Amino acid sequence: MSEYATVVGWTDDATPASYVGFHAFIDEEGEEYGSFEVFCIRSSDHEGKITDGWYWWPCFPGCLPDGDIEGPFETPQAAFIDARES
Repeated sequence: MSEYATVVGWTDDATPASYVGFHAFIDEEGEEYGSFEVFCIRSSDHEGKITDGWYWWPCFPGCLPDGDIEGPFETPQAAFIDARES
């Protein structure tokens, strides 16, 4: 389990850590731009105010999010794919 995954919530050995964290968006020409973060939320961490699952939002490392949270998704891979298709 990655240190980052421990901080944001949960993961297990079957969760590819490469999907958790920051990634670049890809435009129609295949060029990278901007940044998004894939992370996990557990409702027990937020008193049931949000659904368990994997989420993403546009965000650069060390900065506040630059848009709305998207999700929940069942896997970090699903969140990553949704962000890349946005």
